[in-house]
Amino acid sequence: MNYWLCITNAENWEIIKKENLWGIPEKRKMPDVKPGDKLVFYVKKQGQKDYPKIVGVFEAVSEPFDDKTPVFNAPPKSDEVYPHRVKIKPVKLFDPPKNFKDYIKDLSFIKSKQYWALSLLGRAMIKLPDKDFELLSK
Repeated sequence: MNYWLCITNAENWEIIKKENLWGIPEKRKMPDVKPGDKLVFYVKKQGQKDYPKIVGVFEAVSEPFDDKTPVFNAPPKSDEVYPHRVKIKPVKLFDPPKNFKDYIKDLSFIKSKQYWALSLLGRAMIKLPDKDFELLSK
């Protein structure tokens, strides 16, 4: 089993929960996600008073597949449909969401604690070490 950090925005997080579906952009390659893998969802900061959040854990229930049916919200001035997809089911939703910044110092996949956001920049999914998954999912 593998663990993944999935990076999204608040609008698409609502769609993910409703549809039990995760999708990544056309220009990215879906990693080798297998049924049973766990996906931790990270919602990006969206305003001055907002903060980056860990909002839930899901389990993959399908192999990755491609589907260009519009489901997700595209970035402004884009026709992106996030076609590389995997079906998921909820394991745990965090209410309230966890502040991601509270975990940075202990996450091994983040090499530069001062410039932690660079570890996430331009990425849709990151494979997590077991220890990082345990920390973010409890």
